[in-house]
Amino acid sequence: MRYIGENLVFSENAGSKARTDIECILHKNYNCLFDINAIPTSPNKFKNFLLKIKYFMHKDNIKTILNLKKKINDDVILQYPFYFNRIHNHLLKQFVKTNHVVIFVHDIDSLRHFGNVLLEDEIDLLNHAKLVVVHNHFMKDILRSKGMTTKVLELGLFDYILNQKPSNTSNRIHFGKEIVFAGNLQKSGFLPLLANLDECLSWNLYGNGIPEVLKKKKNIVWKGSFGPDEIPFKLEGSFGLVWDGNSIDECKGFMGDYLRYNNPHKLSLYIASGLPVVTWRQAAIAQFIQKYNIGFVVDNITQIPQILDKMDKNLYLTYKTNIQKLQDDVIQGNFTNTVLKHLNLAYHEGVI
Repeated sequence: MRYIGENLVFSENAGSKARTDIECILHKNYNCLFDINAIPTSPNKFKNFLLKIKYFMHKDNIKTILNLKKKINDDVILQYPFYFNRIHNHLLKQFVKTNHVVIFVHDIDSLRHFGNVLLEDEIDLLNHAKLVVVHNHFMKDILRSKGMTTKVLELGLFDYILNQKPSNTSNRIHFGKEIVFAGNLQKSGFLPLLANLDECLSWNLYGNGIPEVLKKKKNIVWKGSFGPDEIPFKLEGSFGLVWDGNSIDECKGFMGDYLRYNNPHKLSLYIASGLPVVTWRQAAIAQFIQKYNIGFVVDNITQIPQILDKMDKNLYLTYKTNIQKLQDDVIQGNFTNTVLKHLNLAYHEGVI
């Protein structure tokens, strides 16, 4: 078994943290069939055109295109979705249909209404794979209900690989009413609505694009923007919030509804940091949080202070202890490695 790489293993600031971590784990377990290089871009249209010509004239990139057209006598692991260029994306889809491929799913773009992807097209692609690794049983069930018939393994949680374990120095993670939210602040539609809430909670925000309406709120503090390998050591507060959409009453909108099916990488970040979690009761990860007792779930954000008012410190310490048990697994890549062990077993037993 081999994998097709995205040139993430030895690159810094390349790709998302989730894709980079999985490629690093694949690199330790399997040989790379070949890498697909991203096309360099420029804001200048003419320079961008020249970069594309130069890219497709390079012998390594020509070789990659030729390799994608070949029949490979081995099982090949791919990360999905394909975020390259039209040519490579098309060739990768054809590669899945003509080879024995295991697809490692990061997102189902049609479920989150990203781009112009049709669900039936994604189902068709997944059905040509030998096996698909999905986030959880909610994602598996929705895909099954829409016609996916391929064998499935469930990841359970994305890993968040770090060279060392974030410690709780200076009481960084502590019992209280400080809620942490990390991510693209501009794209989190519910955030401006926090300005309308009573100041019974303190909010620590991490990421780019804090809404203007929040900048003058005394209980809302922007803590800065950090790289993916730095931020687990920077988060400070009591609970990390996993929430999406354009409402504080529930997770609404395309991205809010997507929480019913996916495992947000934000959850992995909070666990890697050692931070207990709060999320929407109808989110797919709600069951995970309750199973491992690492936080609590709510119907809406306004319930958070009510629950914290009744919470005692012993319960919070239980959450922290349970988080620390998962923390080691996440930063060492154990969730991905466990799936790969099941994949290898199925492969050697001839199940796939």
